[in-house]
Amino acid sequence: MSASLFGVGREVAAQAYPTKPIRIVVPYSAGGPTDALARIVGQKLGERFGQNVVIDNRPGASGMIGADSVATAPPDGHTILINASLHVITPSLYEKMSHDPLNDFAPITDLGSVPLILVVNKDVPAQSVNELLALAKASPGKLTFASSGVGASSHLAGEMLKTMTGTSLSHVPYRGSAPALNDIIGGHISMMIDTSPGLAPPRPVRVAARPRRVDGATDSCAAGRADHRRGRRAGLRDHLLVRGLGAERHAEGDRR
Repeated sequence: MSASLFGVGREVAAQAYPTKPIRIVVPYSAGGPTDALARIVGQKLGERFGQNVVIDNRPGASGMIGADSVATAPPDGHTILINASLHVITPSLYEKMSHDPLNDFAPITDLGSVPLILVVNKDVPAQSVNELLALAKASPGKLTFASSGVGASSHLAGEMLKTMTGTSLSHVPYRGSAPALNDIIGGHISMMIDTSPGLAPPRPVRVAARPRRVDGATDSCAAGRADHRRGRRAGLRDHLLVRGLGAERHAEGDRR
């Protein structure tokens, strides 16, 4: 998954900038990886410009609610969208959109990209990717996988997993990674493929052993490496199985 910074409008009047508070729109719920990135960027922009920067979370409709609010804002550079790769995916999913993801926005910069990690809740009786796939094949449609929205990288990764392995999993979309992960930890959803920042501490998840880097993805040592190799032989590149520690250690968060 990648995240990018977009400014609304193709033309901005020549003037001192900024002349008023900057609004950064995040089309996902608070607490997710895109939201966390936006808050870091917003803090630095505020320090540099000496101006207030407001983070405006507008989740829903696969990111289109937030994007719409930016597309219709005055083209003066004071309303900015930080979105994930979903921004350029939605035109392939919806025939009619109220904005043009390419022509209604002026791209500013690519903020970064992160690997995706496969996580399961503590009650799923699988200790490896292969065991998880065997469980899914034994009970078609019983296991559920969450996503941060229809068309998001977490959704497409889950669908790719189903296609590559011939398994049947039920998709449950959320309005961001944070509420989805809350239900994973609470035991309401079986699994999710999400970005590594969204699963990093203080999230109550753990890897089998100390992380290291393998082929550009975060892997774990010892048994974790062996499981990663087994997963790659099954055609699942750069995915890990991470187990939750339980809802009792997780603070109450966003809801669907």
